[in-house]
Amino acid sequence: MGNAKFYYFPIPDARTLVTIDMGEQLGELFSEYQYDVAESISRGGRRYLSHGLQREFVTIQRDRMLLGEDLAMKLESMQNHLDRGGYVSFCADSDKAYIHPFLNTPQQNSLSQLLGSNPFKDVTGANIPTVGDYITIQTNSPTSIIEKKKINTVDGSFSSSTGGSLTVSPRMTYTYPERAFARYYRFWPTLRRAASDIGQNIITNEGGRLFSLNVRLYLDTHTLFNFHSGFDGIDRSPNFKPSDVPAASGGTNPFSTIGGVEEFGPEFMQRQRIQQFKDIG
Repeated sequence: MGNAKFYYFPIPDARTLVTIDMGEQLGELFSEYQYDVAESISRGGRRYLSHGLQREFVTIQRDRMLLGEDLAMKLESMQNHLDRGGYVSFCADSDKAYIHPFLNTPQQNSLSQLLGSNPFKDVTGANIPTVGDYITIQTNSPTSIIEKKKINTVDGSFSSSTGGSLTVSPRMTYTYPERAFARYYRFWPTLRRAASDIGQNIITNEGGRLFSLNVRLYLDTHTLFNFHSGFDGIDRSPNFKPSDVPAASGGTNPFSTIGGVEEFGPEFMQRQRIQQFKDIG
């Protein structure tokens, strides 16, 4: 079992990877989810529920760190990076810091899954899934389909560079309509600090001798899915096409067309401006 570690490329230069080894396991680690939800009830009693942004917040704590002030200074430098908007990767067990994109579309009740190359292998190392590991499977927000599984078998040819196939236990709970990642359940590759927490010290001490860490970060799934090797075909701009977007990602395209030109699109707006000039003239 590896130590807890942070990884990040300090901004604004970001030319060199910085790895912070905690030198031990964590004292406390837990996560919770924040949902932006709007609800309305019709006169007939029907509920309408709309899910917006979903974020996972992770609390990382280690009281009286073994490496003391030397480690505290490194973590304080990392805090400056976070407070200026940067992100970090973190794994509670550095030997299991891996994440792989799904190459197949996971189906409900399926066992075997095909995964691609680990986009963070140059950051965390060539770690691969092993039998008995727990993994988190998730899509991007706002679909936010999330489930945890245990790895049952791993193909002998599996590697961090090419991926491979594995089976999970129990069977998949959900069918995934878009891109998904599988990662070690205590590895978060793109953690940022919420604006409400910026400026609060993540390091405290007792008498200047015993140093403790307490930091709360959220998983930035937008940044994370920029590392996905696949494309789900969904254009999330206001004028997306085609119209058969999955309901979980916005439903049917509400924008109509006028004379073959997409309403509110660039061509439509250009015609409107030309018409305005003609009217003035």
